[in-house]
Amino acid sequence: MAWREYIDGASLLLPTTDRNPKEVFKKLREALYNNLYNEWVGMMNNHFGKGLMTGYNLAGPCPAAVPAKFCNDYIRGMVLGYCYQLEKKTGERKLAALEAGRLTRQYNLDKVIMSEFFTEFRSERFLHYFNIGYAGG
Repeated sequence: MAWREYIDGASLLLPTTDRNPKEVFKKLREALYNNLYNEWVGMMNNHFGKGLMTGYNLAGPCPAAVPAKFCNDYIRGMVLGYCYQLEKKTGERKLAALEAGRLTRQYNLDKVIMSEFFTEFRSERFLHYFNIGYAGG
């Protein structure tokens, strides 16, 4: 959604006689927050969100033939959801990163896109384990 639409949406909330800049800013901030929240909730309706929930509920990784039926966004979510629950179950982030790398290679996912999940949070150590898993180690 464009910024202009946020501003237009917020202006509908303002009474026509209200000219207080603080009140206008407050209404704009509320409208922006509500729109961003609604977009975030909508993300769970996409393929990545569905795959994330599926992966979180898996007991083990799928055979390579099963994910071939789904789009890459769904598979990415599934891998990350599975590795997240694996980390929660074992308490080992290194193991989860290794498994994420291994599954990324097994399911033919883009290594760069998957590794971004480890670089965004400044976790170079876990990126190292992801790369080892991807290399087959």
